[in-house]
Amino acid sequence: MSLLRKTLLFTFVSICLDIGYIHNQSKAQSQSILPVILEVPFVASPVKGKGKYHLAYEVHITNFWRKNIILDRVEILDQKTSSLISKIEDKELPSCLYQPKHPTDSTNNQLVKCGRRAIVYVWLTFESKESIPEHMYHRLTFSLEDSKNEPVRLVDGALISIPKDEPIVLGPPCQKGYWAVGEGPSNSSEHRRSILAVDGKAWLLQRFAFDVIKVSKDGKIAEGDLSVNENWLSYGEELLAVADGTVSKVIDKIPDNIPLSPERAVAMNRNTHVGNCVILDIGHSQFALYAHLKAGSIPVKVGDHVKRGERIGLIGNSGNSDAPHLHFSLGNANDPYSAEGLPYVFSLFDIVDITLPNDDDFLTKGISAKKLKQSKSARHKMEIPLGNPLLFFH
Repeated sequence: MSLLRKTLLFTFVSICLDIGYIHNQSKAQSQSILPVILEVPFVASPVKGKGKYHLAYEVHITNFWRKNIILDRVEILDQKTSSLISKIEDKELPSCLYQPKHPTDSTNNQLVKCGRRAIVYVWLTFESKESIPEHMYHRLTFSLEDSKNEPVRLVDGALISIPKDEPIVLGPPCQKGYWAVGEGPSNSSEHRRSILAVDGKAWLLQRFAFDVIKVSKDGKIAEGDLSVNENWLSYGEELLAVADGTVSKVIDKIPDNIPLSPERAVAMNRNTHVGNCVILDIGHSQFALYAHLKAGSIPVKVGDHVKRGERIGLIGNSGNSDAPHLHFSLGNANDPYSAEGLPYVFSLFDIVDITLPNDDDFLTKGISAKKLKQSKSARHKMEIPLGNPLLFFH
């Protein structure tokens, strides 16, 4: 190619990027080409919870332009019919957005600066499994920063296929009794937002993760001095294999933290963050992670075969943990960090009709014994517990 042709081509591309190529003048607001990259790194299978089906994934947006842009709307459409499935906009949009950026940057998550990446956390709910489309794509609406007269830019992309695999059926990870769920599966939990950049890729193992802490029949979670691990009802409770499997990873030498202390017993890094842990390979590239266990409490070793319901360790307070509890998640690799979170369902559990107090009140006062005694329970089978309920495992 001659130098002249190269120059002309570069000029043409630059003009297209600057003013956009208007391809539909009939609309009230013009649509334009915009150099934005849309990617969906992973799509998990739909999972049943509270009688409906839920689909969770993330749309990664990279601004490949030299101008700052503002994300105004996200629409999810059926690829076959182009019908609208859901849209995220207005007040809901900022809460579904995350950007890895410097703390001094603008707090406006919808502003995606030149060369930056934003992540949209999508959580779709369907009335039935049959109502979930086979393929979906995304239409994002952008405007330019401080440019009211510029046309709205629409970007279509990120076509996804919905997996047809059924989530694996698990038994309870804990002994029979009441267990309060913290940061359980939802689109707003801290676990849902825990994307990690490891080994050159972004991962989200904790997509469906949850924490659980034991609650007594009278609503207590601890007795006496709260700075003593042994005074917490969860501490030392037996953990059970959720399915038949093979032990694929064990960490068992990290000391426990002092409960409710901002300090950690050891420095936090890739080898200590989950504390003492057990990972079970339960087949079909599915790995169950039990984190924050008590040091010296793990009776199994790598390579051991275990049966569903078999003891695999005791609850502790090791790693990045504020109080004795179990952190549980299911992933597609034998690693606490570089894996994608998978959905699952428990064969049986009850949800107690009671609202848990906020974190500070719950960790210091537990639950009202009167309210717990007067509450009713609903039986759930083959579902995932959503949000932060009080569960009863059988």
